[in-house]
Amino acid sequence: EALLEDREVHVKRTKVFGCSIKWSGKAKQAKQAKKQWAKEEVSVEVIEKNRVKSIVENNSDNLRLINFWASWCGPCRTEFPDLMKVNYIYRNRDFEFITVSMDSPKNKDKVIEFLKKQNASNRNYVFDGDKYALMETVDPEWPGSVPYTILVKPDGEIIYRKVGAVTDLLELRRK
Repeated sequence: EALLEDREVHVKRTKVFGCSIKWSGKAKQAKQAKKQWAKEEVSVEVIEKNRVKSIVENNSDNLRLINFWASWCGPCRTEFPDLMKVNYIYRNRDFEFITVSMDSPKNKDKVIEFLKKQNASNRNYVFDGDKYALMETVDPEWPGSVPYTILVKPDGEIIYRKVGAVTDLLELRRK
């Protein structure tokens, strides 16, 4: 109001309270973190329906972001860097990012090649089995298309589901 009335402003500086991650002085640390993440091992394990079921049941203390994708799926490949950003933000908290590729296990090399380019050192799987049975096991609301992303509470409750690419990261992060 003082500026609008062409008067001197009495409070010259207001201190900021909040997480220091927002400060521009963290740029050097962020660059170092990215270099470190690039050095982490990226692996893929073949998984079957019952193990996926136990992942979704989530008997851990962590929120689990689970992304079902395929290397041949354009929207899957496009959204992946954004999901990795979410992983980097929350990975040192009570959070896990898990990917399940719907590629055939015989194409595991393509899957790992893509994941290495993304520095996806999180838990990664390639599904081997009946995809239709998997859909019912994971979430009866899953219509079957990929990408399909769910956020699961420690008790197994799905609190976020997205058919197609996750485009609103803020909505996901709020959940």
